[in-house]
This record gives sequence, C-alpha cells and structure tokens, in this order.
Amino acid sequence: MPLPIELLLLAAVVGPLSAVINNTPVVAMFIPVVERWCRRLGVAPARMLMPLSFMTVMAGVATLLGTSTNLVASSLCEQLGYGSFALLQFTPMAVLTYGCGVLLLALLAPWLLPRGEAAERAQQLEAGYAIHDYLSELLVADSSPLVGQRLDNTLLQRTFDVRLLALIRDGERFSLPLGGQVLQGATCWW
Repeated sequence: MPLPIELLLLAAVVGPLSAVINNTPVVAMFIPVVERWCRRLGVAPARMLMPLSFMTVMAGVATLLGTSTNLVASSLCEQLGYGSFALLQFTPMAVLTYGCGVLLLALLAPWLLPRGEAAERAQQLEAGYAIHDYLSELLVADSSPLVGQRLDNTLLQRTFDVRLLALIRDGERFSLPLGGQVLQGATCWW
C-alpha cells in the first residue's frame, strides 16, 4: 500500500516538470520509473500510476507551456482581441489547486485504488483474457486486395504485428517459412 509519503514525494518531482513540459511526455517518462519503484515497494503499479496521471494533469495547468489547452485558450483570446495570457498567469491558482489535489490523492488513494501485488494482478489479468493462448484463423476473401500477393510483400506481419504460424489452402497446411507463399482468396459464407 503506497503511503501518503510516497505520493507526496512523487508529486514533488512530477509537479514542477509537468508545469513546463506537456503532461503526456512526463507520464511516459515516469511510467518505467514508477513501475520499478512499485516493484521495490511490493505495490500494484495502478496504486501509483493513476495518481501520477492525475498529478501531471493538475500541474500541467500551472504555466502556458504545461498543457496545449492553455496555449489554445491564449491564442483564441488573442484572436478575439482580449490579449494573450502571460507565461505564469495561471501559476498562483494552479499551485493552490495542485496542493489541494495532491493532498486529496494522498489521503484517498490508499483506500480507493486496487490492492495486491503487481505480479498477482498481472497473472489475474492474463488468466482472465487468456493472453498466452490467443490464436486466430484469418480468411482472405476473394475481394481482398491481398489476393495474389506474396506474404512477405504484404503489411500483415510488419504493420499489424501478426505472427503467421501456418497457411491453410484447400485443406493442405503449409508451415514456416511462409514468406514466398502467394495468398489466394476463399469464398466467404457470411
């Protein structure tokens, strides 16, 4: 269970960064750091990652640079003749809001966020979706643009991250390697 101390420590690091860098890259940079930290603490990552996301959003409004919404609002105000916002115009109210939000997170997160070990929750997720046993059979329709193309010339494996294990044509099964096989259409019954 993350203690409020850990959440406050995370807030102290993430807040100033999110004020000057867009919140999405800040979250992306801190995901691996927080996951390693959670592993050391023996805490489910959701207990820290969700507050991380909330903290970056709250801190992002502190300056004109922190979120694209502030830039759009500033530009729109300038176009309407009201003038643009100053770089730190939002900061006083944002610091107050961020402080209250972090305090609320530190108090409520330990009771509202999921409990349990990270590895245990990952195993539950994998079991629930049967990720390790996922296998599909694809049928190439006669009208498909794939008909007549060699497998290694299609984008199936590179673009869609599909791993082809076999090709079945007229009841005959072709095994790996399949790159030179030409795709043929099949009549669809739906």
